[in-house]
Order: sequence, then C-alpha cells, then structure tokens
Amino acid sequence: MIPLVYILDNDPLIYQNLVQSTSEQFNIVLISDVFEFYTSIGQKLPDLIILDTGLNHLLSGIDILKHLKDSTKTNHIPIVLITDDDTDYYGNNPLELGANKIIFKSISFSLLIDILKEFTEVSINSIKVDDDFNSTDINSALFIENFKILLDREDIFNLNMQEIAILMNISISTFERLIKKNFGKPPLKFFNDIKLSKSEILLINKQYSLTEIASMLGFSSDSHFIHSFKKKFGKSPRSYYANNRV
Repeated sequence: MIPLVYILDNDPLIYQNLVQSTSEQFNIVLISDVFEFYTSIGQKLPDLIILDTGLNHLLSGIDILKHLKDSTKTNHIPIVLITDDDTDYYGNNPLELGANKIIFKSISFSLLIDILKEFTEVSINSIKVDDDFNSTDINSALFIENFKILLDREDIFNLNMQEIAILMNISISTFERLIKKNFGKPPLKFFNDIKLSKSEILLINKQYSLTEIASMLGFSSDSHFIHSFKKKFGKSPRSYYANNRV
C-alpha cells in the first residue's frame, strides 16, 4: 500500500512538484486549512505528517504538534516539522514535545524524499490504532481552544459573527453550529451572556464609566446595555454598582 502523507503548510503549492514526481511512491495530500487537516485525520490516519511551524492561524504548528502527541489516537504518527531559519518556538523544544525531526524549508528536494522514505517505513511497521477516531470531537476541541484565544482580544466584542468566523478560518454556518454544539446556546445569546458577565466584573472593578463599558463590550448604546443588563441581573448597572461599592 502506498504510504499516506499529510503536509499542512501555509503555502502547500510549493510541494506540487514533490507530489507529481513521487506519485507512485507516496500519496501526498496538501492542506493549508487547520480544520480541513483535522477532518482529514478523522477520516483516515496518515503514515506521516509534515507540519509547518509558521502557520497563519490562531494555533501554531507547535500547538498542533502538542495536541497530536497528547492524543492516543495520533501519537504514533511520525511528525516532521518544517520551519524557517528564524522560527521562535517560545521556549519549547519541539523534539522534546514529540517531533521526530526538524527540517528547514530550504532543504533540498532529494533530502526531502529521503525523509519521506525514512519515516513512512517506520510508520507502516508500527502498531495501528483503533479506527474510532472522531473528527467531530477533535474539531470541537480545536474550536474551543481557538475561541478561548479570541476572547482575550480587546476588540472581540466589537466584531460581528462573520468577522469572528473569518478570524477562526471557518464559515459562518460552521461557527454558529459549533457555538451551539459546544456551549448549548445560539451564538447571539451566548455572546450576549459573555458580554454581560464581563460587564458585571467591570462594574465591580469600578475602573470605567457605564458609557465606557457599553462601548468596550460592543453594545450599540448605553440604553441597550442598561436594558440587557437589567434583563439578566434584575437591576440596572447603576444600582448594581451602588450595591457593590466598598
């Protein structure tokens, strides 16, 4: 059987010649989207993964390496990291995290083929895992991790659903479905609840005025904020502030 190789890279087209020249030796799948990558893994486990450390995504190549090596379903798969010379690993040692090899993007064509041969032979002879790997579960885990990162952005509450979906590199329909699936609420209600919980903290901290809080959290007006806050907490923001004064 021809070994299956997934290459996740910002610019997968640079490997097009590799795919064409080794088509009889390897089944190389070029992928640029992280969600497509995890979906592909869910459908069929590869014999080798070549992973770009400099992905234009909320998750870095190191994050994905950690996730794959932490999973009993994928930790047997050899992973070769491909990197630029000046890549910052932010204090991580990729080899200690489970990477089998680190190569530079300037590597020669012939050496890259040698690496494909070396690690697919290892993988083919390794013990295969169960076939019940659930791509839906791993996509959910990836979504939640991405979403937590986004919530730390100062401007997150001033973005609409479409803009947030674009930042997460998924369609608006997928974004809405994953919000409902993972948090049990429609997106608008879910975000509104987060904003109001955040406003409660800001009121208690007493660092910002009501108008500033309404603007920071993306409410269209002070009156909109007051109405939403009162509906959730049973009192106006001013009353809540007064009741929580030191």
